[in-house]
Amino acid sequence: KILQWTSKPFIKEGTWCCYYVPLSYGKALTRATKKLEDAGAALPEKDAIVLSDCDSAWYSTMLVSSGKEEVPGAEMVTLSGTFLAKVFEGEYKEMCEWFKATKSLVARLKEENNVKCEDVEKMKMLFYYTTCPKCAKKYGKNYVVVFAKLSDK
Repeated sequence: KILQWTSKPFIKEGTWCCYYVPLSYGKALTRATKKLEDAGAALPEKDAIVLSDCDSAWYSTMLVSSGKEEVPGAEMVTLSGTFLAKVFEGEYKEMCEWFKATKSLVARLKEENNVKCEDVEKMKMLFYYTTCPKCAKKYGKNYVVVFAKLSDK
């Protein structure tokens, strides 16, 4: 699915990772959620999204969607551009494979003239974890959505 965002506001938090698997995700999400609720900027659950920008195997930037452009005490960022969303199912340890598969998909779609992408090798990828590891184990499925930024437009 192709998505277009224009100045979509997010609170920026950070969390440590172990080989791209967030370790203190819940604590970072709790911090961001409290700031959103205190400012009256929390979105309805159906509209909320939490994205992870895996800066390295050891640290991830978490982006929590906001209903307001400014939230007191929070570092705010906005996302704009065209994104391809691709759903994967599996364990978190497969993240590197999902990264490679998304790159291959975008390269193929670009070659077929189905998408425009400025630079497949340098495109930004953000991850949306639909369940926590405990919930994934309980339900037997773990879905992760990769958002690949195709362009700034």
